[in-house]
Parts: sequence; structure tokens; C-alpha cells
Amino acid sequence: MQDFIKKESPIRGYTGYGGGSTSLAWHTSGGGGGGGDPADKGVHFDGSDDYLGLADHSAFDFGTGNVTFECWFNVDTTPSDWNSIFGNFNASEDGYWLHVGTSMQLSGGWRGADSINSSDNAVVAGRWYHVAMVRNSNTLTIYLNGISVGTPLTSIGDATADTQFRIASLSATYPRYFDGKISTLRVTKGQALYTANFTPSTDP
Repeated sequence: MQDFIKKESPIRGYTGYGGGSTSLAWHTSGGGGGGGDPADKGVHFDGSDDYLGLADHSAFDFGTGNVTFECWFNVDTTPSDWNSIFGNFNASEDGYWLHVGTSMQLSGGWRGADSINSSDNAVVAGRWYHVAMVRNSNTLTIYLNGISVGTPLTSIGDATADTQFRIASLSATYPRYFDGKISTLRVTKGQALYTANFTPSTDP
């Protein structure tokens, strides 16, 4: 894994985030985003064996509660297979995930085969994007640069994978390593931070 900057503490751990929710924040110094050149503000994953993993923990079992995943990402090249931005997925095909696909589309899912797919060529290699995947009640929505993409999933159920949470990979069984950079990934448990189109912050 190539560090574009010195990482003071790549995994910060659990921190309060208002409203009694819990946030897991993984930051690289400076964050990502549109405020200036972000090319040195992420962690570079090589697409072959790099990922960050957190051991199975009940904090990642969201039940039917609200949750927001968000980060900045930058794909190096068009993938030859699904590239996972993050994932929590087990052998019985239970969990949740967010991928970039072979047609440069975003695909996010909740449990089994349920997924949201953006249009093809939604992302371009070498460019930074903000992405958020939000569960609000029983609806799952993906926002790319603050704009809802694909068709939201409705009537989704519980997603309890009982396995490692991975950044830049899906799982041990289906590695799907990410080839590119990821910055400022945050998981906010207990809140749907975005419920309509929005303008992503470019501050760290």
C-alpha cells in the first residue's frame, strides 16, 4: 500500500457524532474533496492485495436502523472486475457493499443480490468523487457528488454479516480489491445524514 501522505492515525475508532449516534471515522490528514488538488490526500490501494480491515464487531450490525456511509474515492483505471470501496459480506451472501464496476458504474447493495446500479460511465478514472450510501428507514439510496443515482431500494431488511468490515475490498471469499485512492471514509450509525440531493463538503 502506498501512502501519499504520512498517516497520523489511519483508524481513529469510534467517536460521538451527535444525536446519540456513533461514527467510525477513517481519515488521512487533509481529507479528500474538491478544495484544491486532493491527489496527495488519500491512501492508494494497488488493486491486487491492499485493504484495511476491522474485525467483526456488533457496531457494524445495523439491524433495521438508519446508517450513512460516505467517503471520497478516485479510481486509477477501468476495473476488470468489481472493485469494492467498502464491504461487509459473508459466505451466506448477507451484508452490504459499494463497488465500482467494469462499466465504471457504482453498485451498492444490502443483503443478498439486492443492489442499486448507476448508469454506465458514471465515474471517470483519475477524478475524485464523493459518494454516500444512506439507509433511511427501509430505503437505501446512493448519492454521487450529492446526486441520487440509480433506483433506491425500498423495503430492505436487516443486514448482519458477522464478518470483517473492509475498506478497499469486499471479503476474504470475494476480495474485489479496489485499484485507486480512498479518503475520509465515515460510517455514521443511527442517522440518515442525507435524505435528498445535497452539496458535499470539501473541507477535511
